[in-house]
Amino acid sequence: MDLADSVRQQLSAVVTEMMAKYQVPGAAAAVVYDQSVAWSSGFGLADMDAQAPAEADTVFRCASVTKPFTATAIMRLRDEGKLSLDDPLVRHVPEFRAATNPFGPIEDITLRRLITHHSGLQSEAPSFDYWDTLEFPPIEGIVKSLGSARVAIPPDSAFKYCNLGFILLGETVARKSGRRYHEYVVDRILKPLGMNMSGYVPTPAMSARMAIGYEPDPPSDRPTIAPHTPINGRMPAGGLYSSASDLARWLSLQFRTDRPADDGAQVISGKTLEEMHRPLYMSPAWDTAYCVSWHAQVRPGGAIHYHGGGLPAFSTMTAFDKARKVGAVVLTNLGGHDGAKESAVSLIDAAAGALSESAATRVPHESTSEPSQPVPDDLRRYLGLYQGRGAQQALIAWRGGQLMLLPPWPGSASRFGPAVLRPRPEPDSLLVDGGRGSGEVARFERDAAGELVAFRLAATVFRKFRQSYRLSGSPEI
Repeated sequence: MDLADSVRQQLSAVVTEMMAKYQVPGAAAAVVYDQSVAWSSGFGLADMDAQAPAEADTVFRCASVTKPFTATAIMRLRDEGKLSLDDPLVRHVPEFRAATNPFGPIEDITLRRLITHHSGLQSEAPSFDYWDTLEFPPIEGIVKSLGSARVAIPPDSAFKYCNLGFILLGETVARKSGRRYHEYVVDRILKPLGMNMSGYVPTPAMSARMAIGYEPDPPSDRPTIAPHTPINGRMPAGGLYSSASDLARWLSLQFRTDRPADDGAQVISGKTLEEMHRPLYMSPAWDTAYCVSWHAQVRPGGAIHYHGGGLPAFSTMTAFDKARKVGAVVLTNLGGHDGAKESAVSLIDAAAGALSESAATRVPHESTSEPSQPVPDDLRRYLGLYQGRGAQQALIAWRGGQLMLLPPWPGSASRFGPAVLRPRPEPDSLLVDGGRGSGEVARFERDAAGELVAFRLAATVFRKFRQSYRLSGSPEI
């Protein structure tokens, strides 16, 4: 979707102002609108000594932006029946039984509590000073140290960010999949999404595009080059390398919540994505929530889901607004600042209005691609516009290979849409999947000639318009 030059300038200004505020050498950013990249760009320098510019395809260390990928791997294995979120961790990593839980049995530390940072477990692997030395142990060393690990606060008592928990979730992925954690994520998530310049062990092509990381040096006006050491056993908590262009594909996945899983780019079902986005814990102030690996900042009319990351030499952020289907990526090669999150949220707000106005000029419910299949003959009879009492209207249409119950046009009020309508064995009845009527049955009525004339749903009667319903320039639906 094209943006006006004035909007592109506004988006660029958001990033350049952030960089000036925090003295960031280089950055890359992207804005997605649903399934398309609306804007992307690089700013400043990926390498100050070589004067190499940062670009949208420049590779950055992503730090804790990694965690939703680890969570997605866990959810894939859950959907395959290989584990349950309510499993105790010791079922999959028996060595964890050596850890100490002064608040109850060690079985209280479940995958669900780890994946939502509510296990109470200490934040980092015990017996290591890796944030001082930047020498990170292999996963085998971390597992061997679990006898010194301790549950620090009662499980479920508070949000307690826990890198160790995600390290152990990654080890669970490895043991249940039979593959090393990073190999599983690359083959089952990154490659199917087309994230070919992303991974945990940089390829030669990735290394050629790598940004140099810098640490702030307060006494100087120039940051210093930071050591680039392998993160080893901490990969599941913060080991991803990626670019703004690749992470834009990851954000577009978050909007595909109406699709089943497949062997291609839909690496996890839309139903499971919705589950991952759903708030499970609220902050005491009720202004932020924590979902399955995603934070959610509550705002009027919805929320912004996000996850950022920080290493001594990189600060990063991915964020998306589900209601407006707008997301943003900001990657920087300087550690120790909050500018990535600030600018990602600002990019979403700056782009959302312009993108919504552009979408409103389209034909209502216009598809950006051909339907996956034609309307089956036995479902065609349901298509049309229906009128309820007062201003209640509903459109039954074929969208993306599914029969849908929709508002008659984008932004219009509808008590029951959007939802999928699924055929049932009983004639002239459709099961509603989603929205207010979810799980209920729309029952259709016929006139004396056998034509469908109305349907009943949740004490409401919707009568079918007799005239054909057409969109401008479109075939009859």
